[in-house]
Amino acid sequence: MKLIIITSMLFNLLFVDSKTNEPLTGVRVQTEKSIYYSDFDGNIKLPENEKVLSVNFISYKPIEKSFNSKDTIINLQSL
Repeated sequence: MKLIIITSMLFNLLFVDSKTNEPLTGVRVQTEKSIYYSDFDGNIKLPENEKVLSVNFISYKPIEKSFNSKDTIINLQSL
């Protein structure tokens, strides 16, 4: 019997308000494969192999760029 363990590397993004540095709950992150929302502390854990297409949050400027494992804190600017 063979035991196969599949692990997925994750990276964390933290979304904060650019002026107050407060974490933002409910930020919508769309990747090529799925849609994620930040938790109560503003965090999202994404699989390392997924490319971020867009970031949206009500009353904040949308972001359309890729993030990678080196990007950890994302500052969102209010409109």
